[in-house]
Amino acid sequence: MSFEIYDRCKEEPPIPLLEEIARKVKEGSYDLLIGVGGGSVMDTCKVVSVIALTGMPMNNYTGKRSHEKIAGQIIPKILIPTTSGTGAEWSINTVVYNHEANKMYIVRAWENEADRVIIDPELTARMPQRITADTGFDALSHAIEAYSSINANVFSDMMAGTAIKLIAEKPAAGFRQRTTKYGGTLQYVLAAALAMNAMVVSGGGLNHFISESVAPKARTSHGTTLSATCRR
Repeated sequence: MSFEIYDRCKEEPPIPLLEEIARKVKEGSYDLLIGVGGGSVMDTCKVVSVIALTGMPMNNYTGKRSHEKIAGQIIPKILIPTTSGTGAEWSINTVVYNHEANKMYIVRAWENEADRVIIDPELTARMPQRITADTGFDALSHAIEAYSSINANVFSDMMAGTAIKLIAEKPAAGFRQRTTKYGGTLQYVLAAALAMNAMVVSGGGLNHFISESVAPKARTSHGTTLSATCRR
């Protein structure tokens, strides 16, 4: 099999970059996309898989009721996280940015869903401590919001409650997880998976909605913004 590696993804994926990658994918007639990285990389993969063959402009993808405008062939995608917190590999949401308007868009559509997810805790074992803390708080926020949601049910509560327990059991080990091979690392990837799946079932809460407005203006990472809005 022939393949090509694209390694110029950016955090908070800007719309022009997404359109550029989509053009490359369409011109290359690729059969499969594999997103390996953190939340922004996996969201980039999800967006490109949807728009590359459909010819849909980004303003349709990010507009109101965008899920009703997504049509045509979707390129299959496999998502492999290298951070343990964003849960983007399980989410049907994508986050994209219009940096000129200083605005963030969240697009919710089942077409964003991965065809396969591969979780390998060893891939997250050497995350920098700041990213470990940021993504860990993201996972904790997913779990707390899902657990306290008005749409929570027994199924989502089981996943959210277990995620909170896993994160709380070894917070110090999780923060220093790059010095271990498994241990806290395995607990954190399991917690991240459970937390996002709980959120998919029951929905999110106020903390994430506030962060969507704050992050583009403050130019802070997602996890940092969530921890700040939670403290407020």
